[in-house]
Amino acid sequence: EAAGSAAGSGLTKMEMAAAGLKISPGTYLRTYISACGGDPALVRGWRRQTDDSTRATPLSRITWISPSGQPHQGRSAVARALGLTPLTATQVQRLRYPVPRRQSAPPLAPPPPQAAPPPQLGTRPGVGAPAAAAVKRPRLYCPAPARPSGGPDAQCQPDEQTAEGGSRSVGGLSEYLVSCGGWEGLVDGWYTRTEVRQAGRCDTYFFSPAGKRF
Repeated sequence: EAAGSAAGSGLTKMEMAAAGLKISPGTYLRTYISACGGDPALVRGWRRQTDDSTRATPLSRITWISPSGQPHQGRSAVARALGLTPLTATQVQRLRYPVPRRQSAPPLAPPPPQAAPPPQLGTRPGVGAPAAAAVKRPRLYCPAPARPSGGPDAQCQPDEQTAEGGSRSVGGLSEYLVSCGGWEGLVDGWYTRTEVRQAGRCDTYFFSPAGKRF
C-alpha cells in the first residue's frame, strides 16, 4: 500500500466511488499513514470506534482508538499521535488506494451483435447510398374506368381481371414494387375497389390484407 500511494498506482477516493468500489477503514488509515512517511504496521492494533450512532459515519470522520484506549478524531490526529506530519488537503485528494482483488472490476463483455438492417425497397438516386444508375420506373398500370352513364348512382366498371383471376391493377403495382427493389409477393392478398366520386368520376383504391386503403 505504501508503494501504491507513492508511485501513483491504485485509484483515488473519487475514482473508487465512481467505480462502485469501497475502501475498508483499515486500508483508509494505513494508506494515509504510509503517505505520511510512516510504516503501516504502526497502526496495528488500532480500531475505529463503532456503535449504533457511528455505523454510518463517513471515513473522514471516524474516531480511531489506539491500543491503549485513547480516542483520536480523524487520520490526521492518528498521524500526530505517531509523531508524523499530517498531509495537506491537496495531498489527501491525491491519495491513491489499492483496489482489493475481490472488488476488481469485471472485464467488459463483448458488445452484442448488431441486428441486420431491415430490407429496403431500393435506394433513390442521390439519396442515401449512391446508386449505380437511375432506374426507369414504369408507370403504375391503372386503366381509366368508363364514365358512368346513369348519373351519380350508377356503378363504375370494376377493375379489369387477369387470366389468372387476379386484379390487373394489383399486378401493375407488383411490377412497380419490383422495379423499386422489392419482390412480387409484397402485394399478396391486396385487392382493389372502384368507387364513384364527385361529378361522376370513378377512382380505384388499393386495399391491404388488413383492410387499409391507399
